[in-house]
Amino acid sequence: MVTSLKIDVYSAAIEGADRRWETRPVRTDRLVVASDQVRIEPKTQDDIDALVKAENERFAAGPTQDLIAKANAGDRAARKKALKEQWRHDFRLKEARQTNWTPATAALKHAGIWVADDCSLLTGALRSNNAELERMLVALHDGSLPGQELAGDEGKIDIMQPLPGEQDGVRMVNPLPGNTFLSRRGGDYASLAHLYTWYEP
Repeated sequence: MVTSLKIDVYSAAIEGADRRWETRPVRTDRLVVASDQVRIEPKTQDDIDALVKAENERFAAGPTQDLIAKANAGDRAARKKALKEQWRHDFRLKEARQTNWTPATAALKHAGIWVADDCSLLTGALRSNNAELERMLVALHDGSLPGQELAGDEGKIDIMQPLPGEQDGVRMVNPLPGNTFLSRRGGDYASLAHLYTWYEP
């Protein structure tokens, strides 16, 4: 769960302020908090067997046999549909037999964990993220965010890799280019490519 806060500063008293400072922010900071990552258990042989069984049952209950009968009677449209169903079945069996979870299946399992128990984990993550954002906002204004003087530096940083000073399992605030500050637990990697703000005061 990634939560972010964008702070625009409007002032004529800050060095470099535009004459149109009332409509153009002098500085923009973004505070980003990634909740502790949820991990799913590795795929087991029991999981594979259950997925294969479920797919075979789904295929047997589907329209393929009727389509094959119609195709054998000369229905070309039914033949195309039967081939499509067979291809889909083969593809799903191949995925089921893989030793690792596919991205789609892993996403479904993650979603199930997040919404379990009336979304208790999701609610807890939002609350802890908001508390961390509040702490970071106070630190931003008093100038005590770690590396605050470096956050404006340009450059490329791969946030899908460990950042300087990070330790597995330990949460810390990392300064990133573009006046961005990321709070995350070491070893937890999440893309920040899509951060949206839908609230306008």
